[in-house]
Amino acid sequence: MKLSINKNTLESAVILCNAYVEKKDSSTITSHLFFHADEDKLLIKASDYEIGINYKIKKIRVESSGFATANAKSIADVIKSLNNEEVVLETIDNFLFIRQKSTKYKLPMFNHEDFPNFPNTEGKNQFDIDSSDLSRSLKKILPSIDTNNPKYSLNGAFLDIKTDKINFVGTDTKRLAIYTLEKANNQEFSFSIPKKAIMEMQKLFYEKIEIFYDQNMLIAKNENFEFFTKLINDKFPDYEKVIPKTFKQE
Repeated sequence: MKLSINKNTLESAVILCNAYVEKKDSSTITSHLFFHADEDKLLIKASDYEIGINYKIKKIRVESSGFATANAKSIADVIKSLNNEEVVLETIDNFLFIRQKSTKYKLPMFNHEDFPNFPNTEGKNQFDIDSSDLSRSLKKILPSIDTNNPKYSLNGAFLDIKTDKINFVGTDTKRLAIYTLEKANNQEFSFSIPKKAIMEMQKLFYEKIEIFYDQNMLIAKNENFEFFTKLINDKFPDYEKVIPKTFKQE
């Protein structure tokens, strides 16, 4: 693999993808970013198995197609240190070389074939919602979502989709936040999205996207990226029971 790319373009993509990698164990393939250069595109993948992204950079100069991996933190630190000029990435043997003029860095690679496969949309239901509506609605309830709660369902947002609306629900047991988006839907269903995934979705969901889901997974994609997160496999509390049906005025 050998390609040339603008430093700022590469840095933005690498920083974005760094949020998805395994950070505690640098010996695993998921602590690395996955690179695939072909034609005039560079694909960068990152995943910790629970959440992942496949980010596409177009219109770059690819001299030879191929694959590479590099420790996410290491390559981010290298790229940040470079000037805002063209950068060359090249694989030689089991190393990824990063060059800019007389500056050269050498990073060890893992076997790219060990990188986890990403889920596909085959057989999944499509969820029709405007990306800005989804992002705004999740942002409304984010402060009420718990972190590291032993009851796993409380560590995410519950989306309760009804035929005429969507209730976005979050709670840490001390407070309950519900945001209702008026929207017609073909069927009723529900799922819970982990808090970490919601925080990353806020950075991505400003463009037109397609969303697919099943009992275990949510996938969002457009022409620039493909994002996935595992859903929370735990029953969310019956939030409607604690909502007063009427409010008394004094």
